[in-house]
Amino acid sequence: MKKVMLILAILIIALAIGFIASSSNSNSSGNSGVEAPGSSGTPGELNQEQSTAAEGVDELTITTVSSNLIIIPVETSEIRAVFSGKSGISIPAGKAPSLELEKAGNKVQIRLKYPGNTEVSFFSINFDSRLEIYLPDRSFAKITADTVSGNIECPRIAARNLSMTTVSGGMNLGLIVAENARFSTNSGDLLFTRISAVTTNSSSISGRLRFDELLSDESSLTTTSGQIGISQFKGKLGLKTVSGDADLTLTGGSVEISCEAVSGSLKLAFSNPAGFKADLSSMSGEITCGFELTDEKKDLKELTGSFGDGSGTVKMKTVSGNILLKNTKN
Repeated sequence: MKKVMLILAILIIALAIGFIASSSNSNSSGNSGVEAPGSSGTPGELNQEQSTAAEGVDELTITTVSSNLIIIPVETSEIRAVFSGKSGISIPAGKAPSLELEKAGNKVQIRLKYPGNTEVSFFSINFDSRLEIYLPDRSFAKITADTVSGNIECPRIAARNLSMTTVSGGMNLGLIVAENARFSTNSGDLLFTRISAVTTNSSSISGRLRFDELLSDESSLTTTSGQIGISQFKGKLGLKTVSGDADLTLTGGSVEISCEAVSGSLKLAFSNPAGFKADLSSMSGEITCGFELTDEKKDLKELTGSFGDGSGTVKMKTVSGNILLKNTKN
């Protein structure tokens, strides 16, 4: 038995030595594949550019995976896409993502094409890149931008129909002018400077929704646990959240507001409203109203009444979250 065990041990040692030697030879070969960070190989860099005439183009579709997307309006007569990036490891030949720009009639599609699913995962981890889109500073009929984990940035953009979607990336958008605007994320934050639209739809699961100015005839905001904040808004607003808090501010005018939450708190601050009918209710949360309401009816779970000319509607409902309707006039 001892002899058998000795022979097995010798065989295992021999196999281990052979494996180490094979690995060493493979790593020393110039065609061995991807080199690790910190090795003697030069990190991979990509710089690709494509463009097309913008005349007659009114629909644009942009698709990326992990690359950040920056949309830049400029005084130009063309649509130009610039893809650049740097990897901490050398990029094997034929394995790098490539920039594609296709034009068909009035439509332009820009996307980053990856050699395969493995490369998508690989570059999501190891590749720091950005896709810059330079557009004529005018309105388009339709603009669609989609990413998976890449962020979306844009100082200003105008389109009749605007749709931007990301899974885990965030958005930082400046001036938005649209008839129909739609923004969606799972976990990234959505930050807006000013939206001027007929309809606005913005949704998130855990990401934060933040609007400096939301000027929309009709807005729909939904989140599960993300926070919602609006510094100034006007129009008809529908807001739903599960556990995220909502903090809204309104200056003057008449509005229609409907806010619902489960455990999240709802805060609405008014300054010089024309008037509204209030319907505030909570199963176990605290209800606070800073306005003197006519025809006021109040119990532990509900507060109703009218203020001013009663032209608007303010409906706020929670299960356990607190409700604050604040008068900021004083």
